[in-house]
Amino acid sequence: MSALAFDESRKVEPVSKYDFVPEVVFSGNKSAGNFYKWDNTGISNEWKGSVYFNTCPICESARKQKIEAQGFDYLSYKLSNYLEKNERKLEYLQVWGKGEIELEFKIINGNKNATDNDGVIEVKLVADKSEFELVGTQKFDVNIGQTIKIKLKVNKITPYIESGSVSGKTQNMLKAPSIEFYAYDDTSGYFDFKGTVSGKILVGKFAILPWSCVNEGWSKVSPFIADSDFVVYTTDCLVAAKAQIKKEKYRTADSGYSEDFDYAYLVYKDQKGRLGDKDAKGNPLVTNKPKDPIIYKEAFTKAVAYLKESMPNSVPVIVGVDHSQRSASYPSTGGDGTSDHFIVFVGMDKDSSIIHGNESTCYFYFFDNAVSNGYSTSNKIYSNCIENTMTSSATNTFISATGYKKYFVTQVRKSVKIK
Repeated sequence: MSALAFDESRKVEPVSKYDFVPEVVFSGNKSAGNFYKWDNTGISNEWKGSVYFNTCPICESARKQKIEAQGFDYLSYKLSNYLEKNERKLEYLQVWGKGEIELEFKIINGNKNATDNDGVIEVKLVADKSEFELVGTQKFDVNIGQTIKIKLKVNKITPYIESGSVSGKTQNMLKAPSIEFYAYDDTSGYFDFKGTVSGKILVGKFAILPWSCVNEGWSKVSPFIADSDFVVYTTDCLVAAKAQIKKEKYRTADSGYSEDFDYAYLVYKDQKGRLGDKDAKGNPLVTNKPKDPIIYKEAFTKAVAYLKESMPNSVPVIVGVDHSQRSASYPSTGGDGTSDHFIVFVGMDKDSSIIHGNESTCYFYFFDNAVSNGYSTSNKIYSNCIENTMTSSATNTFISATGYKKYFVTQVRKSVKIK
């Protein structure tokens, strides 16, 4: 149901059969524009640009924090009191990227006693024009059951809530823009005077939450290390990776990993290293089910930004990955508890369309020194700014033999030019 709506009417007369009392809901029609649902099953693989959230766990977390901090629920607004239901499930329209998107909404009956089937819907945008504009028709003669389409032009992205895991920082959702729908009984110049509902009533309101994505402005950089300079693994993947970047006159800023971004970015960590069937002391676990990973959103954003700057300047970067439940670095002293392999990023590009199971088209090329032909341009790590993760689509022999049969990037180590 629609949400985030507020009706200032204090006195509500009984609704009669002559009244037009609709409710505007998001149609969920995917063909109407580049927006998709995110529900408990995850994010659609058909991600293209702008996203509609049926429910928004991130938004709900921020809302709960506000309630606890301020003692009131600043998002508990109601639709018109003429509608039957007093409580509405909160809904959010989340957009990512500039340009126009077409949104489709459905007109449904909001009160069983109101049987007047037609009326007028007017659309209002509560937003700064520098950020959003409505394009085209904003007033519709409608019937119950009909759908209407509106075009929203995104001029500027100003995040009102952080994407990814909520960090506990103050959210600015009170100032979030919104789309409002008002209804009144006046189709083609005719007004039904027998009805008790008069004036325009608010029958739908959707908060717009822009999402800033670090993938914006993605460059195309072909692998800048020649195949002939590929370093073949002998005894240790990290040693091979360091030898690989040394050929380009680079070294890592320091060893190990850093949670403070001084010389590395820790972006992903499995709970207790995904030990599988044994704990840190070698004792059997009750279940083999992997624990939920810890995703470091801020580190992910900074790491991708660093990589986007490094690749166009031909700076190779060593990256730690997780490929199996049992991490080789756990519980070793100094290990991050997850990384069990290292690769080298050597370029970046972007798919023209979704051709894999990831929700992104932006990727980094990588050398995998554990494989004799690990310089293949099929080795790609995709940057997903929705989930704040980087994962592979490569299928080389080393990956195929691992537990996950793919790589999850765990850490990104900064490179320093050798003088």
